[in-house]
Amino acid sequence: MAIALAGILCVTTGFLVVALGLAPPSSRSTLLLRISLSAGFGLAVFSMTYFLARWSGFLHLWTIDGAVCAILLVALLSLRKHHASAVPDLKAPAQATSKCLLVAFGFAL
Repeated sequence: MAIALAGILCVTTGFLVVALGLAPPSSRSTLLLRISLSAGFGLAVFSMTYFLARWSGFLHLWTIDGAVCAILLVALLSLRKHHASAVPDLKAPAQATSKCLLVAFGFAL
């Protein structure tokens, strides 16, 4: 049960990271891209959190990972309020997708 909850928290954190980088999903392919990137980004955030928790001696990893997820959710909700516009920009999703992929490849290297 703990492994399943850790996996769900990991994918949720990754989805929030991807949602901060991409524009709102306008098509099915954008949604599939978000879902496929969320596991990798979530694992990366969880790994960095785990390394920093072990390095600092803090043993409550669930607390830290939950706080990171909550901070990302607050950041996503606050940024979505400010970026809401009446006229949709059709070039923004394509530019945001390429920027997110560039950042993802940079992290992978």
